[in-house]
Amino acid sequence: MQLFPSPFSRDYWRAAAREVKNLRVLIFAALMIAASIVLGYFRIPVGYNLNLTVTFVPRAVAAMVGGPVVGLVFGFVEDILGWAIDPQGPFFPGYTLDTMLAMLVYAMCFYRQKLTVWRVIVAKVITNYPITVGLGVLWNSILSGKGYIPLMITSLIKNTAYLPLQVVLLVIVFQALIPTLRKSKLLPQDTPAQIPWH
Repeated sequence: MQLFPSPFSRDYWRAAAREVKNLRVLIFAALMIAASIVLGYFRIPVGYNLNLTVTFVPRAVAAMVGGPVVGLVFGFVEDILGWAIDPQGPFFPGYTLDTMLAMLVYAMCFYRQKLTVWRVIVAKVITNYPITVGLGVLWNSILSGKGYIPLMITSLIKNTAYLPLQVVLLVIVFQALIPTLRKSKLLPQDTPAQIPWH
């Protein structure tokens, strides 16, 4: 198990594909799906179909361990199961796509990479703005019949205000879990326990 200098290499994607056959990784991903669904019950409404949640934490941890291939499967299964257990309105595949894309972003920033605060910031900026604000608001607008711009402004304010807390929370959780995940051989042994800025 090794760190890769970039997610844009053949070896990186070969390693990611092998994780689908790793039973420990699959069990860990299943636990993170359960954690994400449970944490989804604890939400703070901040606008029409807008909530503050911490479901991004188990998603990011699962992506860090499982990589992009497992991450895409995780996103699909978690969104479908989460909706089936606690439907918040009609099922809409756009939200499933959002979860899968977020998992892909988390995996490409965290899986077998040198973890840094800047990587966490980049991951959250991409998941918050193009995915949550851009696509999420589009799906919200289609389903509700409300105008895109008013919904986008509310979502933009929420995601911008929440971003620093999300980054700090991910860094704290990663640093807390890395030693245990290394001992369990779910992360490379040379993954540093302390996350530097760059």
